[in-house]
Amino acid sequence: MEEKSKKNLRTLSKVISVLAKIGVVFMAIAIGLIAIAACIVPVVRGQIKMEDHAIIAFDRRVEYEERGNEIVFKYEEDGEMEEQAVDLKDAKTVHKFVEFLNENNLNRITAGVEVALLFAAVTLVITLLQYNKYSRFFKNIAHEDTPFTDENCGLLRQIAKYALILLIVSLVSNIITSLIVGTSITITATVDIIRILVLYAASYIFEYACKLQSKSKEKLYTD
Repeated sequence: MEEKSKKNLRTLSKVISVLAKIGVVFMAIAIGLIAIAACIVPVVRGQIKMEDHAIIAFDRRVEYEERGNEIVFKYEEDGEMEEQAVDLKDAKTVHKFVEFLNENNLNRITAGVEVALLFAAVTLVITLLQYNKYSRFFKNIAHEDTPFTDENCGLLRQIAKYALILLIVSLVSNIITSLIVGTSITITATVDIIRILVLYAASYIFEYACKLQSKSKEKLYTD
């Protein structure tokens, strides 16, 4: 391999390795924030109650009623009753919105948020592990004489496995959250599947190159 190409490859590998490490740090912070949010959600939920045509949140009462195409919220402000109307375009939408505002739906939404946070944390943990493998993989390429090593083959295979696990977690999260909240299930994983197949193919290419290199007296990538 030409000296210039090898230098460019090593420089790019160093940059990717550093970026992957930065990504690991940010994801670790995000995991902590999600843990805090998961603790806050039930506390906030405990401060919200639903009554007939009224919402009580943090000891503040807000009443609501249907008026044609609008839903009108009434609340006390500085000792006086204030009104705020929200135009929902048609009476049918207003009626559905009012029916939705009940204790049972609020519990379902809370459960859905908690489940979504849980799966978000799991996704970030798996992605963090994957980025850590990326960092090691490109660090090896930047500092070793050849990228075709047994360790790099193993790292690439692990990266592909983490990508597959992420896809499964995403699908399960989508299904469970939709069932809890009561929304339609949408599954779009074509791009993810292609990326996983490419990663697995690359790992087998590296494995094949490692075998060829071990049988050859000259390395495929030399100084």
